[in-house]
Amino acid sequence: MATTVLDPTTFQAVRTDKAIRGAVALELGWDFLRARVGMHAGVSEGVDGVGFEAHVGTLRQDRVYGARKVDAERIDFSEVGDETSLVEMLERLERAERAGDRSVLVVHPGGKHGWATQHELREALIRVRNAGGHVFAYLEGASLGDYYVASAAERVYMHTASTLETYGISSTRLYFADALAKLGVRAEVIRIDEYKTAGEPFSESGPTAPSREQETALQVDSYGQIVGDIARGRGLARSRVRELFDDAPHSAAAAVAAKLVDEAVYRDQLLARISDVLGAEVEYKRFDDTRHGKPTWSDAPYLAVVLIEGTIIDGESRFVPILGLRFVGGDTIVTTLRSLRRDRACKGILLRVDSPGGSALASDVIWREVELTAQAHERDSDFSPPIVVSMGDVAASGGYYVAMGARPVLADPLTVTGSIGVISIHPDLSGLLAKLGISAVTTKQGKNPDINEPWRPYTDDQRARIEKSIRETYDLFRKRVADGRGLTLERVHELARGHVYSGLAAKKLGLVDQLGGLDDAIELLRKRSGVRRAGELELRVLPERVTLVELLLEAFGVKRRDREPSSSSRIARRRAKLKGELALPTVLDAALARLPFSLVFLEPGQAHAILPWSPE
Repeated sequence: MATTVLDPTTFQAVRTDKAIRGAVALELGWDFLRARVGMHAGVSEGVDGVGFEAHVGTLRQDRVYGARKVDAERIDFSEVGDETSLVEMLERLERAERAGDRSVLVVHPGGKHGWATQHELREALIRVRNAGGHVFAYLEGASLGDYYVASAAERVYMHTASTLETYGISSTRLYFADALAKLGVRAEVIRIDEYKTAGEPFSESGPTAPSREQETALQVDSYGQIVGDIARGRGLARSRVRELFDDAPHSAAAAVAAKLVDEAVYRDQLLARISDVLGAEVEYKRFDDTRHGKPTWSDAPYLAVVLIEGTIIDGESRFVPILGLRFVGGDTIVTTLRSLRRDRACKGILLRVDSPGGSALASDVIWREVELTAQAHERDSDFSPPIVVSMGDVAASGGYYVAMGARPVLADPLTVTGSIGVISIHPDLSGLLAKLGISAVTTKQGKNPDINEPWRPYTDDQRARIEKSIRETYDLFRKRVADGRGLTLERVHELARGHVYSGLAAKKLGLVDQLGGLDDAIELLRKRSGVRRAGELELRVLPERVTLVELLLEAFGVKRRDREPSSSSRIARRRAKLKGELALPTVLDAALARLPFSLVFLEPGQAHAILPWSPE
């Protein structure tokens, strides 16, 4: 390389030689400013020049974080549609918790979940943060439930054009008595006791005083928990949170100003903002859905999650995909629990209850099998697995009944439980028949073979017989609770009478053993099974739900073949796909959710242990 040295005053060349020269420069850029400093030198002369340059532009500079990159996992809670998909989601969050400070989660709340499910998901996010992980939330058109989950994140972002609709909580019941009367139909409801209000939608024009009392008490407990959790998560006073919710809806700008949200950003800006917080370039990476993708007929040890999900009925479980109706059959659960008791690879059984109840007989059938499972473990803990009960969004009436066969029983603070009582509903269509000019003539042998026929009302004698039967069922229910909870029959009656409680209240009253979600119950079961570390055992969700195709084939007399049990994630994906293909429009789905379909599918005139409404 030829080098010419100039005289500094005359700028005439004084020496020309050949040498190897080089230059080094460092440039830094941030926002709209860029600066560079450098030097140049020759091999023989050393450093003989330096330079500095500053530049201000109209374009914002790209971020430069060096070589460090961070993988973030996108978590979409709208994928949680039932208990199986909830198990799979909690498994993903548990893996993130075990990863500690290597975890970066970008959570997108959404979906229609009960409050206990929202609380479980929120608690799982808090555990990830407590383990050193990072949790960020992004909201688009958020409801109170969505925001409740998001408030567990270290930073909450919101779409610039989105609205925060944190209105509060409510429940709506439809009452059909007046409409039925116009048709000449009357519902004869026999119940024990005053808080057992499941038949009121058919027999009353509006809520009775006990019904309004217990629903209000339940909402006070739930709303207090929700407001308190959000206040702690966002560093706001409870009174301020209530004030902001009463002032809803909030635009993105208003939510930021109120400190409900940290920043309003578009989707394409989200990762850049998170990168700023972490000081590293963040990229999305899809991690494996589950650790367990192999068939489950192997001898590998596992924990079984047995779902009591939906209305409890006699016989086999059923599912109505389009309406989203789930019916859990007593016979199906009995078969499942018996097979697990004989399986040496099964190291523990988690009975997950998310049911408003249903048939009193089927509830007792399931209770008995749960009790036998618990007793088998007590007799021989090496041969039979332990059993633990976990309550989901609702475990009331028959859903509470089935849990009394085992201990411990865990409930989420926002679980709807209790409702220890029994009802029977007899539809009287005689008025309708008269309007239509139809006569019902019955020929019979014996005194009351037509006692449950809907063509005429009960006689006084028939009503007395049904009341006696219902009272006996209620007394049996009380005994199951007294034996299961270690309470006197008198104390159970004080707490019962059909009264509904939150999980928080149930714990104070001794109706459950401890507060906790699905993860807490699984961890407790792992300890009882002798497993030292979390994540050592596979989770298997049972029983498998019958698909729509199998139901159609069965209707034509084609028996479905037994399938191998699947890991929770594969079941969840199948169900999510089916649900998406058969989903009803949102407005219609919301309307149907308020109808007491569960009562329609239960046998009239029989004893039922069921919750009167679904919590919203």
